[in-house]
Order: sequence, then structure tokens, then C-alpha cells
Amino acid sequence: MIAVVLDRRRARFFDISNGTAVELPGLRSPATEGRRYHSDRADSPGRGERAYHHRLAEEERRHYGQITRRLATLTRKRRGEQVFVAGPGPAATGFRRALPQSLARLVIGAARLNPARVTPSGVGAAARRAAARRARDEDRAMITAIEEGVGTGRATNGVRETLRALAKREVRTLVVREDVRGAAIAAAIERATAQDATIAVLHDPEIARRIDGLAALLRFGEK
Repeated sequence: MIAVVLDRRRARFFDISNGTAVELPGLRSPATEGRRYHSDRADSPGRGERAYHHRLAEEERRHYGQITRRLATLTRKRRGEQVFVAGPGPAATGFRRALPQSLARLVIGAARLNPARVTPSGVGAAARRAAARRARDEDRAMITAIEEGVGTGRATNGVRETLRALAKREVRTLVVREDVRGAAIAAAIERATAQDATIAVLHDPEIARRIDGLAALLRFGEK
């Protein structure tokens, strides 16, 4: 996972893997001082104020552009790399809105962290919490799709039914409980992989109990 902690002036990057966070080279962008604009016309808005705010917006756009290009380079080296974004106040949210779709889909979460004070261990802990929340959300969404699809012929829940769907090459996504092992499970995964089906593993024990060993979302179903 790549983490970026940013504000209006700087961005720090971290490579988080194997339970550790290693800081990578960061970047700094020139920025207007963070003080309020004071008009010389009793605070009435005017040309100077508009120019000031326009300059701030342009600096932010360039700064986010530099960060985006660095993230693109870092994630391009490793396919499917996840991204965690953090910053003070609205910085992380604003940056996420500016990301192109190719990077936005990699972001697993955001948090409020100050790049001037944060430590690699602090970034790693925050990123792992975000990843855990994302995984739980994905597990819940998957089990909901399974349970809603079983009654309409668009999903299966159970080893026998799922193996039958695999034999008919109907499986779009094979859903496996992380805590379930065995020859039948291994064979199902191998067959699903050969059929270019997606393999989804449920990690949350409470959610996974609602799956009877194996489940699947199907390519075909009753309309």
C-alpha cells in the first residue's frame, strides 16, 4: 500500500508492507502564505481579492498535480496497489476529488493527519485501520449481493450448488470463506480461475459465517 500525507505545501509518501511503513522521497510546492486576504477597501471584495483566491486555487491545482503524478509512478510499478490518503482539515478530501478515476479507484480510505508531525508508524497504523474498514465494507456488500441473488437465480450459497454452477461455467465471482479449507474448496478455486472468474475471500468471521463454505455470483440468472 502507498500512503500519502499532504497539506497545501508538502506531501510525504510511505510504502506500507509487511507490517511496516517506510518513508519515500517527498515533495514540496511553493505556496502562498496561509494568512487571510485583507482588503484595503474596508474588507469589500475587489479585484485584488479575486486575484488572491485565484492564485491559491492555481497553487492547489499544481500541487495536487505533482502529487498525482508521483502516485501514478509509484502505483504503476505494482499492479493493484492500494492508496491511503491523509491530511489536515479538508486537504485529503479535496485531493481525492481531484484524482483521476484510475487512481481514485485505488484509494481505500482517508484520515486526518498532519504531515509536519506524523511518524511512519502512525501512518502505518492509520492505513491499516482504513484497510480493515474497507475490507469489512466489501465483505458486507458481497454477502448482501449473495443473499439477494440466491432467490433470483443470480447467486448460489453452498458447496454443492456452487460446484454445479462451476460445472456449467456460470460463475462470475467465486466467494470463499477465509477459514474454510479442503480439497473441494481448492478444486473450486482452480476451476474458477481457469474460467476467468473473480475470486473473493471473506475475511470477517461474523460475516463469513453466513456463507455455507462456498458461494458464487453468477454470469447468468433469471430475468
